Amino acid sequence: FKEICMSRLSARSNISESVKQNMLTKAMNRLTLIRAYDVQTLTKALTSNFPFKIDNENDNQTPFRLLVIDSITAIISPVLGGSTNTTNNAGHIAMMRITRLIRETSIRLGCAVLVTNSTVGNITQGDGVKPALGLTWTYVPSVRLFLERLQVNVYENKKANEVSEYGSASVYRAYITKTPRRVDAGTTASPFCVTAAGVT
Repeated sequence: FKEICMSRLSARSNISESVKQNMLTKAMNRLTLIRAYDVQTLTKALTSNFPFKIDNENDNQTPFRLLVIDSITAIISPVLGGSTNTTNNAGHIAMMRITRLIRETSIRLGCAVLVTNSTVGNITQGDGVKPALGLTWTYVPSVRLFLERLQVNVYENKKANEVSEYGSASVYRAYITKTPRRVDAGTTASPFCVTAAGVT
């Protein structure tokens, strides 16, 4: 993350190095990192009292605005499945417990929660992909954001007509589905470009 911030700040040539470093320091000070590699550690983190960040300039406490869990698949997948019904049931119980804790933490901290998930092949439709963790997880997110990379050089891509204004930068498409648990949930798609200066 630090390298990404520096690359984007470097693209702004009108800013001195000292100012860039100061901006980077402030950005890093607003982050809190908790390493959780299993269900037990994530449960402990979600039930802990998250510290408030202190704004040294104004001497104010800054509450959390965004909680990111990256990635839920790596934590939940090892406890799902198994050769027996007991193992499978225990895994789903653990997943639903984490789901409940995520919602409770969002309410308690008054913040948004971003959870990254992997994709798996959609066997029922024969092609394409779908979110991992099965049908149960479909009912968890309030908004689902699916990102697809189109092409590094859009001029060589057959889909380039809709995004050709981005030139040869890295181009993606975002699919946004509100209330994905509903059968009639609508999906909106929009291309975007990622450059050293940010997202456009």
